Amino acid sequence: MLEIISQHEFTKQGNDCLIEDCIVWMKCHDKHIVMNIRRYSGWCDNGLDFRDRKEFDDPKDAYNYYLDMVDNKGVI
Repeated sequence: MLEIISQHEFTKQGNDCLIEDCIVWMKCHDKHIVMNIRRYSGWCDNGLDFRDRKEFDDPKDAYNYYLDMVDNKGVI
């Protein structure tokens, strides 16, 4: 079963496009997964860009990584 624990979305302007990031912390098959899913809206829209993804056994480690991703706007 997939459980979304937390997510944070933000946007920023790029060159002739809008950059949308969704940082997601989820649990699936007893693993905690934190990832950044990016979309460029505009002339360069090629669908979703699955950027950073990391798996954790310990939810505290996943939480800390999630907070770092959110604080750094998806760039680690």
